[in-house]
Amino acid sequence: MAARISGLALPDLLRGLVFQRGWSSTTAALLAGTSPVAVENWLTRMTPAALTWLRLIAAFQCTVLIVRGDESWTINAPPMSKPQRDRGRLSWRNRRFLHYIHAIAVQNKLIKRPERESRAHTYVASEEQRILSEIDAARVRMTAALIAGEIDSMRGAVRALVEASHITADHLAFASGVSFDATALILRAQDDGRLSPLRCLLAALDARLEIHLPAGSRLVISRMAAPESTQQSQADKIAEKIADKASSHVVIPQQKNKRNHKKTTVRSTMDQEGILKLYDNGMPITQIAEQAGISRQRVHAIAKSRGRTMRRVVASEARKRESVDLLS
Repeated sequence: MAARISGLALPDLLRGLVFQRGWSSTTAALLAGTSPVAVENWLTRMTPAALTWLRLIAAFQCTVLIVRGDESWTINAPPMSKPQRDRGRLSWRNRRFLHYIHAIAVQNKLIKRPERESRAHTYVASEEQRILSEIDAARVRMTAALIAGEIDSMRGAVRALVEASHITADHLAFASGVSFDATALILRAQDDGRLSPLRCLLAALDARLEIHLPAGSRLVISRMAAPESTQQSQADKIAEKIADKASSHVVIPQQKNKRNHKKTTVRSTMDQEGILKLYDNGMPITQIAEQAGISRQRVHAIAKSRGRTMRRVVASEARKRESVDLLS
């Protein structure tokens, strides 16, 4: 495998891989078989679903990579800030404190409130120390755990690590800083849910996710098959067909209940030289179409017939150049 590039945020890495192909987010969504809004979210920001999953994996001291052919990129898992972790621990202590207060009152109603609180604080501190000791023991076990193979889901990978480390969902939430509800959902759900768009996008990019364990073994998350109808060649053919059809004038259909009505065509209010001048000056296609009184497809067709480089080609080359900086 080629040299690994580390320390890349997931959105930057995905955007670099998409731009390396010269795709826009809309094209990537078409090829991945998912919604453009979902793809745009994954390319521009760290989604809560990805952040939760990466922090759970990092709790096992594992590394997540995106692998494509001989190339691999390490995903940088955003660490949880100390104040945020302290707030999570404080919330956990308060919940356990109330639990012990109630349990002590049920066992012996004659115990005064101050004594119940003192005992509850002692129990919470003992339980916290026990959990921390068990987390340290689990991390030691992970340094010798040799689990490898192919997992059919990202959430299934978390479950496999939990089984290998012999810890509970409560301990995992405590170690990662992720809420207990979110941790329990990942361990309970069978499908990937909001993580599915990521796997669809990676399948379209011919890439996959891998989890490297401290002992040197690795878990491979199986790649989802991209829909056959979302091949890049088909997307290019559709775009070219639309541009070719736009080379002719749009014919207004004959109106009903009108006698001797002749077919008319929509004519441009600007000659082709004026359109090309605006095109060469970099004016957006939508504005050119509005000023000339024609469709955007017609503007593309005029530029193509006069030997101009198509805007989508220029944009694709610009994305490829940007991907070099993103993936370096």
